Amino acid sequence: MPELREDEELPPEDESQTRRYIAHEAQTQGGRFSLTNIFVALIGIGLLVGLLIVGGVLDFGDNGVDIPVTISDTPTPDETATLLAQTAPAQAVTDAPPAATLDPNAVTPTLLPGVAVAVASDFVTATLLPDVNALQTNTPRPTVTPSATNTPSPTDTPSDTPTPSPTYTPSDTPTPTRTPTPTLPPGGLQGEQDFLARFREQPPGVLPWDAEQFDLGADDAFWRLGVGAETEGDVITIMPSVELMDMLFGEDAANRIIRVEATMTLATFNPDLLEQDEVFFGIYMVDADDLSNKAGLHIAVPQPGVINTNLRIDDELSFISQRAVNGIIVAVRLERNLTNGRIEVFINGARVGQAIGFTDQPDDPILPVLFVKDGGVIVNVTEWTVTLR
Repeated sequence: MPELREDEELPPEDESQTRRYIAHEAQTQGGRFSLTNIFVALIGIGLLVGLLIVGGVLDFGDNGVDIPVTISDTPTPDETATLLAQTAPAQAVTDAPPAATLDPNAVTPTLLPGVAVAVASDFVTATLLPDVNALQTNTPRPTVTPSATNTPSPTDTPSDTPTPSPTYTPSDTPTPTRTPTPTLPPGGLQGEQDFLARFREQPPGVLPWDAEQFDLGADDAFWRLGVGAETEGDVITIMPSVELMDMLFGEDAANRIIRVEATMTLATFNPDLLEQDEVFFGIYMVDADDLSNKAGLHIAVPQPGVINTNLRIDDELSFISQRAVNGIIVAVRLERNLTNGRIEVFINGARVGQAIGFTDQPDDPILPVLFVKDGGVIVNVTEWTVTLR
């Protein structure tokens, strides 16, 4: 299309065409103006809301986050027209005044068909971010109260562990407790004296007999006389010597004996010995100067529950009596007559037989003797005493 310069005049035949162009241009500008006004109105609403927020009318709460708002200059109608003129394609114009001048302020914007009207609900409501500092509240950490520290109890320092003394296993025959021998008075002990008690006081090796033949019993209630096993011997005799008598009871103790007593119980025996008349025991006195001179009592057991009582004179037996008994327990007493020196025998308090001639002088030394069959017969001695003048 040929360009139209401003200083050129339109030919008359183009006048009507020019008017149509102007009218069309006006309509076009009116449509563009209406869209522009809508855009301007939206911007104005945004500015108004911003001013209200700044002025404190609308308070969304200060959460510590600023919403950036960009405020642009509101274009004026002249600026809009200028913008349109600059962007519109160059057209041929005439100097004739326009048919009508549009006042932008008096024009009511008319929406084009199909253009939706924007309402307040269509606008996106700005969601304010929460205050980060508010969320990150410094909650103080709980102060940990230290629990009571358990003070360890003091460790016991172990004391020195005593070294145990060796434990001795008791044998079948326990060692008796020894009591120190009392100091003997001048002239020696007098009256009744306990042989068995004085025997307990003696250290090992002092008593002149074998402990297997005569020793303290297991319960310390008696002394065991005899051995259970068979032997080749005939008789076991327990006789304190003259020297032992002096040591136990004082000087010339053997010369001062006037009485001897013993209680003897048959504990056990070998039945085979009954047929041989070899179950026996007893007590007698012997002349210290002549050991063949004897006087006393001999008890024999011909059968169970039966005893024979015999007087023993030297190595001869004089039968006195036989009797049945439930238990063979014999309490024997031998007394020395100080006038003639004879020996009288008593069983359980009763005199047995006649007095036995013994020594010529009543003050001759004599010794008491217990005896039992050697091997197979055991007797328990619960009493053995001597009376001294």
